[in-house]
Amino acid sequence: MNPLRLRDKVKGDIIVSLAGPLSNAILVVVCLVLLYCVSATGAEGKQIIREVIYDNRETTSSLLMPITILLYFSMRINVILGIFNLFPVPPLDGSHVITHMLPEPSNRII
Repeated sequence: MNPLRLRDKVKGDIIVSLAGPLSNAILVVVCLVLLYCVSATGAEGKQIIREVIYDNRETTSSLLMPITILLYFSMRINVILGIFNLFPVPPLDGSHVITHMLPEPSNRII
């Protein structure tokens, strides 16, 4: 990202910084919708969801099992990354948002 190309430096930096956690949130919602679709396939789908999410077992030899495992862990990873990315530590996106919320003399420190 080139900050010199932004029209409004503060607003543009905040929007760019929030794009990462927002994309993580969108991926979580997509995974949840797809997990719901697996669950809606019938009794076998509900059993697979129960085994993967609640029982931590993988006993079914259905094709839906690896898809469910992939969706579940993708959802968990994106939740963790979205939260982690909002920490106000300078290389992370949360520091850009916090910097612009501070008064003018204080935000030069970060």
